[in-house]
Amino acid sequence: MAENSRRKQKTPSLAAIDYCKQGEESWQLIIKRINIPPTVKLNDTDYIILDCDYDLENTSSTGLVVKWFFNTNQVIYQWIYGRYPLADEPAAKYVDLTYKASNDPYTEYRAIKLNKPGVDLTGIYTCVISTYADERMANASMIVYSSRISMVKSSQSSMLASYLCF
Repeated sequence: MAENSRRKQKTPSLAAIDYCKQGEESWQLIIKRINIPPTVKLNDTDYIILDCDYDLENTSSTGLVVKWFFNTNQVIYQWIYGRYPLADEPAAKYVDLTYKASNDPYTEYRAIKLNKPGVDLTGIYTCVISTYADERMANASMIVYSSRISMVKSSQSSMLASYLCF
């Protein structure tokens, strides 16, 4: 009897499985690449671009927000779809808020243009792209360095020396 019941059980056909898969939606926000220069020499360039190129794929753009973080938890740039971007310290004095990375209204303010970047911008940058349906992040490090170092001795004591570097 058990043998007969096994024969009567039907496994789903491949056609039925394919039909079920057609009803599934693939919602996936994708960060295609993050472009951040690893090193920048001080006063060697007029500006740099930090870019977080993403694709919404089939994800709804409802609630689209682009945020850039500096050294993990400090929001330095935010763009909410349909509004103008905002910048905060330490990057605010360098950010060109009119810069558009693309003509696509869903990605136009995905990047940050930093004019005459200073050494205070050395750190880890994280871009976070989010919608109500999905969220993705990517990060990279950037070092802004100076090749010129000057040292000034500020103490006259023979036992103790104090130097200022700039």
